[in-house]
Amino acid sequence: MLDDVFPRTEFIDVTITSPPYWNLKNYGSRQQIGFGQTYSNYLEDIQTVFAGVHARTKSTGSLWIISDTFKQNGELILLPFDISERMRQIGWVLQDVIIWQKDKALPWSHQGKLRNIFEYVALYSKSRKFKYHLAGVRDVSDVKDYWVRYPERYSPEGKTPSRNWTFPIPRQGAWGKARNYVKHACPLPPALVERMLRLTSDRGDIVFDPFAGSGSVLASAHAMGRRYVGFDLSRKYKSMFRSKVLPAVAQDYERRTAQTNGQERVRQRFGALILSLRTLKYPKELVRLYRQSWRGFQCDLVLAIRGRSHDSLHLVFVCPRNGTSPQTVIKRATRISAKAPLSKFGLEVEIDAITRHDFSEDSLAVFGLRPRSSLKVYRDGRFYAWNDRVTVQTLCEAMKNGGFTKGPSEGYPPILSTLAISIDPKRPEKAFEDNNAEG
Repeated sequence: MLDDVFPRTEFIDVTITSPPYWNLKNYGSRQQIGFGQTYSNYLEDIQTVFAGVHARTKSTGSLWIISDTFKQNGELILLPFDISERMRQIGWVLQDVIIWQKDKALPWSHQGKLRNIFEYVALYSKSRKFKYHLAGVRDVSDVKDYWVRYPERYSPEGKTPSRNWTFPIPRQGAWGKARNYVKHACPLPPALVERMLRLTSDRGDIVFDPFAGSGSVLASAHAMGRRYVGFDLSRKYKSMFRSKVLPAVAQDYERRTAQTNGQERVRQRFGALILSLRTLKYPKELVRLYRQSWRGFQCDLVLAIRGRSHDSLHLVFVCPRNGTSPQTVIKRATRISAKAPLSKFGLEVEIDAITRHDFSEDSLAVFGLRPRSSLKVYRDGRFYAWNDRVTVQTLCEAMKNGGFTKGPSEGYPPILSTLAISIDPKRPEKAFEDNNAEG
């Protein structure tokens, strides 16, 4: 089929398709694959099609196949698994299997088989170095509340989707609010196709569907700024695609994009909060681990100064005059920070130490702090909510007079930072409503 139309050059970036499920449906063409064939001949034709796709796919390209099991003569046919074996023979590399929960389904069941409301989505790649943009599909919905206390366990980009995707199929007869009618036996939800495209393609890429049907894959590709090519044996779908499906999917994508933009702003705020919380928790954990390794370590306070990027941190330990030397503190703390769990925080950390005696406006100026710089004070290990604030000038005067701290703390020393975080761990969702992360 492809040899009659395409040269054998690698130009396809991603293929998304749902081939006919053997002889379940008659699409009304003598050239159709599936209906009227033996199962063996059907699989051979499927293999031929995807061998042609493989030959024309770039080394960074991928293939998504949506398929399902079904009953035939009282026996369950494992179509997704049989197709997977044929793909392996071609050279496609199976990367993942996703359960697509489609909710709506045909109302009947069979003896020994319950009503099915899901299908299998298999992701294949041509090589092991294929496009896969996980950041494009992360979100912060349904994130557990303990992200506040354990920010190192959460990606700033959001939560990775599970292998169970819920996308209801379009209603038969209508497609969204555009009232554009789509008459096809197996329409794919545009939102489902959109997630696949976000994961495995970029703007300008070529998207292919060898069993295009009503053209939902192609229309989604067009709406997302991709180029597209599709085949189907039925001419009626071509005119319906141009007049109905293309504008309907574009309208649906525009509506969903407005929602996505709002979610993206929330995700960006979540990412900023995660990095800020990591910045403030890091010195607390470093002090805890330091004391586990070397008992008797004393520290008056710790300055946590964010660098030019959100993932850079400059720590300054302020130690008693007669305590461990600053050079030893730096050496030991650096050794601890190079190992897990601190190495998992994803921060670029520079560690310094000075004695209380050397604490002055001039010494702090080296770290970019000016006399009028405002610092937030986090006490007793509460890195997620500051207690009070102090200027560098007032802090230096207090330290000189011995009034800021009561002496070396056996618990967690105060953490001072230009970052201002105030999150109620019992109501963390408020952090997304209020702009309470500064710095």
